[in-house]
Amino acid sequence: MNNSSSDINILDNSAENSEVISSAASGQQSSSDASQDSASDNKVSDTSSGAASSTAPTQPSVDYGDVKPVAYNPSTSLTGSIQINLNQIINSNIIGPGVNFDFSCMVPVNLETGAEWENVRSQHIPYTFKLTEKEAKKEWDNYFKLIDFMDFKYVRMSVSISQWEPVNDNNDPHNTDFKNGFVFSPGYEKKHPEVSKNNFLYMEAMYKILDHFEKTGKYVVLANWDRGGGEYCPDGQNWLSLKKPDGSDYGLSDRDRLYVTDLEEYTESMAAIMYHLKVEKGYNCVKGISFWNEPEGLIDYENVLASVYNSLGAQLRRLGIRDKVLIQAFDGATFWNNEKGWVDDQVSRLISKCGDNMDIISLHDYFSRMDYLKNTPDGITHGTLSDFQLPRLINPAVTQAKADGKDRIVVMGELGTFAFGGNVETRDKNYKLQLHNAEAIISGLNNGVKAFGNWIYNLVYHKYYAMLDVGKNRFNEREFSPDDINYYPTSLYTKYIKSGSDVVKTSVSGLKDSNGQRVHCVTVKKGDDVTVLLVNDASRAASVKLQGLPSKTFYHHYVYNGKTDRIYPGINYEPAKNNEIFLRPQSITVLTTYSYGTQTVR
Repeated sequence: MNNSSSDINILDNSAENSEVISSAASGQQSSSDASQDSASDNKVSDTSSGAASSTAPTQPSVDYGDVKPVAYNPSTSLTGSIQINLNQIINSNIIGPGVNFDFSCMVPVNLETGAEWENVRSQHIPYTFKLTEKEAKKEWDNYFKLIDFMDFKYVRMSVSISQWEPVNDNNDPHNTDFKNGFVFSPGYEKKHPEVSKNNFLYMEAMYKILDHFEKTGKYVVLANWDRGGGEYCPDGQNWLSLKKPDGSDYGLSDRDRLYVTDLEEYTESMAAIMYHLKVEKGYNCVKGISFWNEPEGLIDYENVLASVYNSLGAQLRRLGIRDKVLIQAFDGATFWNNEKGWVDDQVSRLISKCGDNMDIISLHDYFSRMDYLKNTPDGITHGTLSDFQLPRLINPAVTQAKADGKDRIVVMGELGTFAFGGNVETRDKNYKLQLHNAEAIISGLNNGVKAFGNWIYNLVYHKYYAMLDVGKNRFNEREFSPDDINYYPTSLYTKYIKSGSDVVKTSVSGLKDSNGQRVHCVTVKKGDDVTVLLVNDASRAASVKLQGLPSKTFYHHYVYNGKTDRIYPGINYEPAKNNEIFLRPQSITVLTTYSYGTQTVR
């Protein structure tokens, strides 16, 4: 997503939810599970050691507090069944659901001064430069506690070339000066007093965050934002940017061309950061890089993308790391560009020009809506998940990605919807965004997508999408906390869908009303563990008979509209005793054999 938007008026067909609940049933016990799954590389053999200890933090025991599991018996409901075939794998070795993580594509907070954007609360990571070591540790521990609870798997981490190369290392793009040319080079700060302290603090913060991602097994793709921001460069002048007739830089809002002084210098910088992180720092969690956010506005779209991917591939090979680094391609509308409009074979066309340097096909989608929404008044969405996202985006991407015999990964690099909101900075949050995202993830996993990056974890000024708040604590205005609507519903499936799981065949029968299918389901397994994710997007409860699950105890967790302040516990599901389960209206439900976790992050 570009960090600007216009107001969109969308009809929100929200419905009041009601439920009939019996008296409290027996409590549910759950044990701690210290294991954290490492994201499967899926693509690259990397034997380098990690930058941090691989020992995962112990998960706290479940504490339900004042909320206990209760029996749920609605008076009326949709009815139907779901058949699960654990022996039929339809999507193997997934990466899993995750988030977009804002880091340094711009400067939301200056880590030296603490300055944020004018009239905007924009802090996105801890600002600790002026704190004592003990105070700084407390803030980072709190921040990582939020990350650990959500336990997202895929991370699209936005970065800026100029953060690590604010001054050109040299004038030879085929002779990279690792000794003296980058913020991460030894002694660089002393040799370049003209470079802001902020750059070095961002580099330190990158290591701290990646250390934690390494320890907890994340799958990280760096998403470079265009040609980099001048904010990181001396006097605000980006050395890589061409100049406008008035002498100013082409900035992040100038997106019809690359506007870089030298393509090889551009790709050299991306190759340099990957060499540093993979070889010098030893991060296994950093899997790949993307060169431009949403490039579909570029003139001569196909040829520009091909030239960058081929140049970047060559730079990575020159540094001996092409086999360690995945190139994430498209990272935008994929099948649409400003010049030609919709191009049904766009993935195949680009593969024919630079297929050896395209490893991940990344789709962005905000233009789909849930299937029961047949229209939106302003026409901003293009169709439903089943009549737009699946046939126009996912299916052709998955098919074309492998048409030449190469086993490319397809991910949803950005996921959201415009159907329930408008301006991302001012629109109130809407729980139906989370219903949509969960339903889209179900559809994607069932049809070959390996990972998802929900927009957005920590960009708090993108109010509508953000999963964190900052400054709620009146004693600490810098402290982050879960937001009221987005954090826990996202956590519900990011926690329990594990990296390396296989998606198995799941078939839904019935569970419809006049608007069509209202209950959606995906099942994943890893070893002997199974997780079932269900969405009921109807304003009525649903009675579901589940068939094909093993005779085990399944822990039952859910959220629904108005109940998003934690993950709520249901009565344990025992397939051998009773295969029927009731889903609350407009709810996201997980049944899982994994027993670790808490209801709230605190």
